[in-house]
Amino acid sequence: MAGRERKKEKQITLSFIQKMKNTSAAGWEYACRKMNQPEVSRILYNVLVVVNLNEGISQDGVSAALQMDKSFTAKMVAKAIRMKYIDRKVNPEDRREYQLYLREEGSQIIEKLYAALDEWIDLVFKDVSSADKKIFLKTLTKMEKTQTDDQKTDHKDTGTCRQVLFFAKKPYASGIRLYEFTR
Repeated sequence: MAGRERKKEKQITLSFIQKMKNTSAAGWEYACRKMNQPEVSRILYNVLVVVNLNEGISQDGVSAALQMDKSFTAKMVAKAIRMKYIDRKVNPEDRREYQLYLREEGSQIIEKLYAALDEWIDLVFKDVSSADKKIFLKTLTKMEKTQTDDQKTDHKDTGTCRQVLFFAKKPYASGIRLYEFTR
Protein backbone atom coordinates (compact mmCIF):
# COMPACT_ATOMS: atom_id res chain seq x y z
CA MET A 1 0.00 0.00 0.00
CA ALA A 2 2.84 2.41 0.84
CA GLY A 3 4.30 1.94 -2.65
CA ARG A 4 0.98 2.92 -4.24
CA GLU A 5 0.72 6.03 -2.08
CA ARG A 6 4.28 7.06 -3.00
CA LYS A 7 3.50 6.57 -6.68
CA LYS A 8 0.30 8.62 -6.35
CA GLU A 9 2.18 11.41 -4.53
CA LYS A 10 4.83 11.40 -7.26
CA GLN A 11 2.12 11.74 -9.91
CA ILE A 12 0.58 14.66 -8.04
CA THR A 13 3.99 16.36 -7.77
CA LEU A 14 4.75 15.86 -11.46
CA SER A 15 1.28 17.13 -12.35
CA PHE A 16 1.86 20.23 -10.20
CA ILE A 17 5.20 20.92 -11.88
CA GLN A 18 3.68 20.47 -15.34
CA LYS A 19 0.80 22.80 -14.48
CA MET A 20 3.26 25.43 -13.20
CA LYS A 21 5.24 25.14 -16.42
CA ASN A 22 2.09 25.42 -18.54
CA THR A 23 0.81 28.36 -16.50
CA SER A 24 4.12 30.18 -16.82
CA ALA A 25 4.22 29.54 -20.58
CA ALA A 26 0.62 30.74 -20.93
CA GLY A 27 1.52 33.94 -19.09
CA TRP A 28 4.40 34.62 -21.43
CA GLU A 29 2.25 33.88 -24.48
CA TYR A 30 -0.42 36.27 -23.20
CA ALA A 31 2.16 38.99 -22.57
CA CYS A 32 3.80 38.50 -25.98
CA ARG A 33 0.41 38.81 -27.71
CA LYS A 34 -0.38 41.95 -25.71
CA MET A 35 3.01 43.45 -26.49
CA ASN A 36 2.45 42.87 -30.20
CA GLN A 37 6.14 43.15 -31.02
CA PRO A 38 6.99 40.12 -33.16
CA GLU A 39 10.64 41.19 -33.42
CA VAL A 40 11.05 40.65 -29.67
CA SER A 41 11.10 36.97 -28.75
CA ARG A 42 10.23 35.48 -25.40
CA ILE A 43 13.93 34.78 -24.85
CA LEU A 44 14.85 38.39 -25.58
CA TYR A 45 12.22 39.49 -23.03
CA ASN A 46 13.93 37.21 -20.49
CA VAL A 47 17.31 38.79 -21.27
CA LEU A 48 15.83 42.26 -20.77
CA VAL A 49 14.23 41.24 -17.47
CA VAL A 50 17.55 39.84 -16.18
CA VAL A 51 19.45 42.99 -17.20
CA ASN A 52 16.71 45.14 -15.64
CA LEU A 53 16.93 43.27 -12.33
CA ASN A 54 20.75 43.10 -12.31
CA GLU A 55 22.08 46.36 -13.67
CA GLY A 56 25.71 45.99 -14.73
CA ILE A 57 25.48 42.20 -15.07
CA SER A 58 27.96 40.58 -17.42
CA GLN A 59 26.97 38.58 -20.48
CA ASP A 60 28.20 35.45 -18.67
CA GLY A 61 25.96 36.42 -15.76
CA VAL A 62 22.97 36.55 -18.11
CA SER A 63 23.93 33.11 -19.47
CA ALA A 64 24.12 31.69 -15.96
CA ALA A 65 20.88 33.34 -14.84
CA LEU A 66 18.91 32.06 -17.81
CA GLN A 67 20.83 28.79 -18.03
CA MET A 68 21.52 29.48 -21.70
CA ASP A 69 24.48 28.68 -23.90
CA LYS A 70 27.01 31.56 -23.93
CA SER A 71 27.05 31.84 -27.73
CA PHE A 72 23.25 32.04 -27.85
CA THR A 73 23.27 34.65 -25.10
CA ALA A 74 25.83 36.63 -27.12
CA LYS A 75 23.43 36.61 -30.10
CA MET A 76 20.52 37.75 -27.93
CA VAL A 77 22.60 40.52 -26.32
CA ALA A 78 23.84 41.65 -29.76
CA LYS A 79 20.23 41.78 -30.99
CA ALA A 80 19.16 43.80 -27.93
CA ILE A 81 22.04 46.22 -28.55
CA ARG A 82 21.09 46.56 -32.25
CA MET A 83 17.49 47.25 -31.21
CA LYS A 84 18.79 49.87 -28.74
CA TYR A 85 17.29 48.10 -25.71
CA ILE A 86 20.55 47.66 -23.80
CA ASP A 87 24.02 49.23 -23.67
CA ARG A 88 27.27 47.39 -23.18
CA LYS A 89 30.07 49.14 -21.26
CA VAL A 90 33.57 47.95 -20.40
CA ASN A 91 33.87 46.82 -16.81
CA PRO A 92 36.36 49.24 -15.17
CA GLU A 93 37.59 46.46 -12.86
CA ASP A 94 38.14 43.93 -15.68
CA ARG A 95 38.57 45.45 -19.13
CA ARG A 96 37.95 42.03 -20.75
CA GLU A 97 34.38 42.00 -19.46
CA TYR A 98 31.37 44.07 -20.46
CA GLN A 99 28.57 45.21 -18.19
CA LEU A 100 25.03 45.40 -19.50
CA TYR A 101 22.58 48.22 -18.78
CA LEU A 102 19.01 48.80 -19.88
CA ARG A 103 18.44 51.84 -22.10
CA GLU A 104 15.30 53.98 -22.04
CA GLU A 105 13.82 51.95 -24.93
CA GLY A 106 14.48 48.74 -22.97
CA SER A 107 12.88 50.23 -19.85
CA GLN A 108 9.77 51.06 -21.87
CA ILE A 109 9.57 47.47 -23.14
CA ILE A 110 9.96 46.16 -19.58
CA GLU A 111 7.19 48.45 -18.27
CA LYS A 112 4.84 47.25 -21.02
CA LEU A 113 5.79 43.65 -20.30
CA TYR A 114 5.14 44.03 -16.57
CA ALA A 115 1.78 45.70 -17.27
CA ALA A 116 0.78 42.83 -19.60
CA LEU A 117 1.87 40.23 -17.03
CA ASP A 118 -0.01 42.05 -14.25
CA GLU A 119 -3.10 41.98 -16.47
CA TRP A 120 -2.60 38.26 -17.00
CA ILE A 121 -2.19 37.68 -13.24
CA ASP A 122 -5.48 39.49 -12.63
CA LEU A 123 -7.13 37.33 -15.29
CA VAL A 124 -5.72 34.05 -13.96
CA PHE A 125 -6.52 34.77 -10.32
CA LYS A 126 -9.94 36.39 -10.79
CA ASP A 127 -11.77 33.28 -9.51
CA VAL A 128 -9.22 32.37 -6.82
CA SER A 129 -10.04 33.32 -3.26
CA SER A 130 -7.68 35.37 -1.15
CA ALA A 131 -7.15 32.38 1.17
CA ASP A 132 -6.20 30.13 -1.75
CA LYS A 133 -3.76 32.76 -3.04
CA LYS A 134 -2.07 32.84 0.38
CA ILE A 135 -1.76 29.04 0.44
CA PHE A 136 -0.39 29.06 -3.10
CA LEU A 137 2.18 31.75 -2.31
CA LYS A 138 3.17 29.95 0.90
CA THR A 139 3.72 26.71 -1.05
CA LEU A 140 5.79 28.44 -3.72
CA THR A 141 7.82 30.24 -1.06
CA LYS A 142 8.66 26.86 0.52
CA MET A 143 9.67 25.56 -2.90
CA GLU A 144 11.83 28.64 -3.45
CA LYS A 145 13.56 28.17 -0.09
CA THR A 146 14.28 24.51 -0.80
CA GLN A 147 15.64 25.38 -4.22
CA THR A 148 17.73 28.25 -2.87
CA ASP A 149 19.13 26.05 -0.06
CA ASP A 150 20.00 23.37 -2.61
CA GLN A 151 21.75 25.87 -4.90
CA LYS A 152 23.81 27.23 -2.01
CA THR A 153 25.51 23.86 -1.77
CA ASP A 154 25.98 23.55 -5.53
CA HIS A 155 27.30 26.88 -6.79
CA LYS A 156 30.20 27.61 -9.11
CA ASP A 157 33.04 30.10 -8.74
CA THR A 158 31.23 32.51 -11.09
CA GLY A 159 28.56 33.19 -8.51
CA THR A 160 25.17 31.96 -7.50
CA CYS A 161 22.03 32.16 -9.51
CA ARG A 162 18.76 32.14 -7.65
CA GLN A 163 15.60 31.44 -9.60
CA VAL A 164 12.46 32.71 -7.97
CA LEU A 165 9.12 31.24 -8.94
CA PHE A 166 6.22 33.05 -7.42
CA PHE A 167 3.18 35.10 -8.25
CA ALA A 168 3.19 38.57 -6.80
CA LYS A 169 2.51 41.94 -8.32
CA LYS A 170 5.59 43.76 -7.08
CA PRO A 171 8.47 43.60 -7.79
CA TYR A 172 6.98 42.26 -11.01
CA ALA A 173 7.35 38.56 -10.40
CA SER A 174 4.16 38.05 -12.33
CA GLY A 175 4.29 34.36 -13.01
CA ILE A 176 7.64 34.66 -14.73
CA ARG A 177 11.02 33.39 -13.82
CA LEU A 178 13.01 36.15 -12.20
CA TYR A 179 16.68 35.79 -11.54
CA GLU A 180 19.00 37.49 -9.16
CA PHE A 181 22.66 36.99 -9.95
CA THR A 182 25.18 37.73 -7.26
CA ARG A 183 28.95 37.47 -7.37
